[in-house]
Amino acid sequence: MLMDNKITMNEATQDTVGQSIAFMNQQISQTLKVEDLAGERSLSVSRYSEIFKKKTGFSAIHYFNKLKIEKSCQYLYFTDMTVKEVSQLFGFDDPYYFTRLFKKVMGIPPSQYRYLYKNKNFE
Repeated sequence: MLMDNKITMNEATQDTVGQSIAFMNQQISQTLKVEDLAGERSLSVSRYSEIFKKKTGFSAIHYFNKLKIEKSCQYLYFTDMTVKEVSQLFGFDDPYYFTRLFKKVMGIPPSQYRYLYKNKNFE
């Protein structure tokens, strides 16, 4: 009986994190705080943070920002939107902050990312 309980807890954790990530994807253009994410799952901030980090290895906000940056790569590659427009699309009011965060996650600034990947020669 104890084992069934453990499985239920693991499933609940996976469900919580999975639903939270789905919520993040739905709210990708918003600015969310950990309080918003925890409240959406009806958990305290500390419990939510513990569950999320244990399951993903990242804090919820770090994960959310990575999602935003990864999705912004698609816009930089497939559109002619400016870096400022892309940053605003993903809820970053300050394009300089977006650029710093992009560089931290991707290793290069967004303008360089666009240049390198759009002008890549396929031989």
